[in-house]
Amino acid sequence: IEAVKALRHDEEFKEVKLVFLGRRSEHHKSYLAKFDETLKENSWIIHPGFIPQNEIPSYYHFAKVGISASWFETTGLTSLEALFCGTNVVASGARAKELLGDLAVYCDPANVASITSALRQAYKRAVTPVPTSFRQEYTWENAAKQTLTVYNSLLKTATVRWQDVATPATAGPAKQGISANHQRKLVVVDKQLIKGGEA
Repeated sequence: IEAVKALRHDEEFKEVKLVFLGRRSEHHKSYLAKFDETLKENSWIIHPGFIPQNEIPSYYHFAKVGISASWFETTGLTSLEALFCGTNVVASGARAKELLGDLAVYCDPANVASITSALRQAYKRAVTPVPTSFRQEYTWENAAKQTLTVYNSLLKTATVRWQDVATPATAGPAKQGISANHQRKLVVVDKQLIKGGEA
């Protein structure tokens, strides 16, 4: 918010608006209170709340810049989605850089001036064309295939069996004086960790 506020001080960017997408989290009450107060004080900040998945592409498409100045974004998925919708992006972190390369402008999420500078660069930049290889590689179909490949490779080197286990007396219904429940549990044992027979 502070970075966009600083950007709006420039005559060229005085009409820029900041749109937050996503459902509110109730885990940080003090943060939400401050956020709500900031929304009321600044009409250029918009928070439409939760957006259905099928409507998100239009928000990306009509945005000039999509920004994820985060310490915790590991995959850069939102940035990738924005790029696919024809929106320039500002990202942060080594993992995002490994994925997006020169397709994004990068910032230090702890530095307001850095974020402002990155926003300015991305705003003035021509729309970044996404390579065909990206569109072919980063699909949900490929993600599913790669996940299945990993699962299959694990199962080839593992012993799979069913085992009867009892619910611990300290957990669930047993904790409330109800007799322990017995259940079937799928046990996967990595053969590489077993020496001299079955575990």
